[in-house]
Amino acid sequence: MPENEITNKFRLGMRKFVYSVSVVSNLHEEKINAITVSSVTSVSLDPPSVVVSVNKKSSIHESLISDSRFCINTLTTDEQDIAEICSDPKRGVERSKHFELLDEDVPLLSGALLNIICRVDKVFQYHSHSLVVGIVQDVISIENQESLIYQDGIYKSLPKQHSSVMKYLILF
Repeated sequence: MPENEITNKFRLGMRKFVYSVSVVSNLHEEKINAITVSSVTSVSLDPPSVVVSVNKKSSIHESLISDSRFCINTLTTDEQDIAEICSDPKRGVERSKHFELLDEDVPLLSGALLNIICRVDKVFQYHSHSLVVGIVQDVISIENQESLIYQDGIYKSLPKQHSSVMKYLILF
């Protein structure tokens, strides 16, 4: 099978997965950088750490260097507009108005479902992307909100009856 056909089939297949929508943000040279991502995964509890897959062509990529800080902002269903703004490289000026600075060096979305503040520990290069491993420094979360999800190329919310089942499964 030709490589471009495999790539296309893989891209379409991966769209079947359900992802929480997050925005990774940082401050570099007094400029707020932020991109929408769906590939965020916990790595370890000792130390608490996460990995984020970042396209090398993205505006934030070059600023995610060892010991720099960043925030993973998991979006609520009310924040789809922020996901769209942070997905569009042409809307950089517009995106910065949604963030507030924590400790003067980490931009975060105060209305996000979850803010995971991290320090970059390691960056692994892999073809078109880098895997950025962050050591968690703080976690801020809000209750009674639903996570914005992404599947089949569209933003969605989890039906209410499924969210209570998911909460039950997470507890056990």
